[in-house]
Amino acid sequence: MLNVFAITGPLFTLILLGYLAVKTHLLPAGLLPGIARFVLYFCVPGVILSNFLRADQSRVFDPEFMQIYTLTGFLTLVAGYLFNRALKHSSSHSSIFALGGSLPNSMFVGFPILLQVTPDIAVQVLVMCILVENIVVMPLALLLADISSATGTSLKERLYQIGKRMITNPMLVAVVVGAALSSVDLYAPAFLQTTFDMLAKAAAPAALVFIGGSLVGHQVRGDLKAILSTAGTKLILMPAIALIVMALHEPLPGQFGIALALIAASPMFSIYAILASNYGVGKAAASIQVFTTGASFITLNALLAYLLH
Repeated sequence: MLNVFAITGPLFTLILLGYLAVKTHLLPAGLLPGIARFVLYFCVPGVILSNFLRADQSRVFDPEFMQIYTLTGFLTLVAGYLFNRALKHSSSHSSIFALGGSLPNSMFVGFPILLQVTPDIAVQVLVMCILVENIVVMPLALLLADISSATGTSLKERLYQIGKRMITNPMLVAVVVGAALSSVDLYAPAFLQTTFDMLAKAAAPAALVFIGGSLVGHQVRGDLKAILSTAGTKLILMPAIALIVMALHEPLPGQFGIALALIAASPMFSIYAILASNYGVGKAAASIQVFTTGASFITLNALLAYLLH
């Protein structure tokens, strides 16, 4: 168990430091958006490009991993939606709550853990997760929410907005550029690789401090059913589905199975509450995010203890 805490301890310590820094005004809350943009537009693309420019493209994408992760995300999304509909939430709100339960924070939480548990494949797994999350899971949930919401925009306009969100996502842009450069065997010079490595080292600490700081001012209140159902879907149901799908599938090579389970068990993505506010459930999503992040300290440690036993 001490080995498990040695892995997750730094993660939650940095989250706590971010929280305390903003709570005591040592770090102004107004700086948090700048930290987030630094991570999103500089650190993450640097990590992704570095991986592509170092390796053969055929080694970056593992079809079996992506198939299992896609199926896990899809099944969790469907289960979360049906469960929330059974709790009498509207179709639009059910879609957003289901999104929170099926889209992990693979970049800001999962990736730092993988760097300690499965360092050799951490970036490779991150790239594949980013593709599945942003091309399959999020568009499906948002499309369902948009179709069922009472807005005046047409389906064509909604699809355009979803497509625009995808093609302007810096992580997806980095994946496309990296794949294109790798396919023609173009590699970065040494100084650029060193720059990417420095950005990679800054990504996890900055992201975790941002997560902690963003929790300041939010309280766990509101729709208790939505909070517990979404947190349970994210922290318990999704990793359980991942383990079941992997058990029914041919074993993944090396440590890919451990990596997939840990990503699935991470709390929801950082901008969940911001995105949910566009659908009228921003306050509930903020409460869900605070509760899920706190509860993940217990569930992630429990899963790590099981996987590393």
